[in-house]
Amino acid sequence: MAGLSLTSAGNAAVLLATAPLWTMLISSRLHHERIGARMVFGMVVSLFGVVLIIMGSGKQITVDAGALYGDLICLAAAMFWGLGTTLQKPLVGNYSPYQVTAVLVSIGAVGLSLMAIPSALTMEWASVSWPYYLAIVGSGIFSIAVGSVMWVAGVKYLGPSRTSNFSNLLPVLVLGISAVTLGEYVLPVQLIGSGITIAGVWYAQTVQSAVRPAAQK
Repeated sequence: MAGLSLTSAGNAAVLLATAPLWTMLISSRLHHERIGARMVFGMVVSLFGVVLIIMGSGKQITVDAGALYGDLICLAAAMFWGLGTTLQKPLVGNYSPYQVTAVLVSIGAVGLSLMAIPSALTMEWASVSWPYYLAIVGSGIFSIAVGSVMWVAGVKYLGPSRTSNFSNLLPVLVLGISAVTLGEYVLPVQLIGSGITIAGVWYAQTVQSAVRPAAQK
């Protein structure tokens, strides 16, 4: 959020989409996970597809010295996301995804609540209508609770790199859901980008699935 406030939405989206690559690099160092060149290629292809989707949405991707600070924050956020996903691997070996998620969310809730106190004290709560509260509750239940449990379960059964690779499907899913529920128009370049992203994710997953049994042998 801090990075997005200091740079363009396009820049932030592209930089955050590099999280799977950071996860792969960090996991290979910390857990000595075997990463092949073909898997890297698949991830880069999926990232290129995400860039096409972002460009088609009208979000501006710029190279501007004024946005550099925001770009660096977004890049650091992607790196921290990759580090966090990688650090979950030893935890899920000893604890269930529900236990790990409960601890992670609780720690995050305490930190965010403390940071939000100044804003909460000056907030005009009477001006917030009930649909906003409903959206917060829905987001908390599905995006934070259910989504986090499923993500941690993915780390447990697939590993950090393969799980993180699926995050590049988020723009594709958002594109499809918004077209169905909100009636948003989908441009041809976005359809091409979606196809490239899906192909890249599929290729990276297929390659890594073939590498894992070979490594176990």
